[in-house]
Amino acid sequence: MRVLRLLLVFLLVSSGGWAVPSPGSDSKIFPPGSVGFEVAFDSWFVGCSKRSGGKVCTMWQHQYEQRTSKRVLSVEIKKFTKNGVDFVLVLPFGLIFDSGVEVRVDGERFVGKRLSGKLSFKTCLPSGCVVDLHLDARQLGALYRGAVLEVKAVGSEGSIPLSIPLKGFESAYKYLESVSSSK
Repeated sequence: MRVLRLLLVFLLVSSGGWAVPSPGSDSKIFPPGSVGFEVAFDSWFVGCSKRSGGKVCTMWQHQYEQRTSKRVLSVEIKKFTKNGVDFVLVLPFGLIFDSGVEVRVDGERFVGKRLSGKLSFKTCLPSGCVVDLHLDARQLGALYRGAVLEVKAVGSEGSIPLSIPLKGFESAYKYLESVSSSK
């Protein structure tokens, strides 16, 4: 379900017709005739789209291979509860599921003891292989303070390190909270 939201936001973003809003009521957020918007915070984006049940707001970052322009990594964050957020990684195909994924912020273990340092793959979809977890306030704080979120997976030829810049993360997340809570 979360991955479908990521795909929907991606499709809406790529379809054009977006406006850049400020937090407030939906009438201020969604200009007349628009279906959504996106706002950039360095390499992070926040976007909202209209749905029949209201609006759905998400924060994301996509990374592409320079030579082919193929997407190799997606990160999606959506406000879930007052206790934290859902965090979804969509990684490229060709990874070894049994090896899991290691996640660190600036070289320090990020996921905590309860996940024993490795995350499991949930499934693979046409967009890539999905890893998800719920972030608590401590983990969000590490992302606010950090410079790089390091993701290490294993492929058939060995370790595959991926780096996700965190510049703009805190501003983007606070904006996500603001627009998600506006009526």
